[in-house]
Amino acid sequence: MIENKHEFEKKQGFEISIDDMRNILKIRAWGFWDAEIAGKYKYEFENMINEMKKREKDWCTLVDVTEYSPQSASVQSIVKERMVLATECGLKKEACIVQNLPTKWQMAKLARQSDLPVRAVFQTEGEAIRWLSSD
Repeated sequence: MIENKHEFEKKQGFEISIDDMRNILKIRAWGFWDAEIAGKYKYEFENMINEMKKREKDWCTLVDVTEYSPQSASVQSIVKERMVLATECGLKKEACIVQNLPTKWQMAKLARQSDLPVRAVFQTEGEAIRWLSSD
């Protein structure tokens, strides 16, 4: 398993890993990000996308934003660019775990603007993984 975790005072950060068995890129984000965190996310995300492309298999993302705050316009732009990149690099489905409405609305808006292929929102990881694993 490849995993990259970045914590900044435990109030904000992200971790990205690959579930090798299911070929799922797992992303967990929390807190309110500044430009430094967004830049590190952009770099780590691109590294993981390159790893997924090497596998030459269909892949999905599981995004856990249950502790993620609505973000500034500049951070939203970086997140949206990563969504577009993922789509261009073969992303088939995205499952998003979200529990607060402002974050849900913001993530839905970014997904629409990014033309994600298939996306669904869930409240638990188990539900999300079952959906991602279905054909």
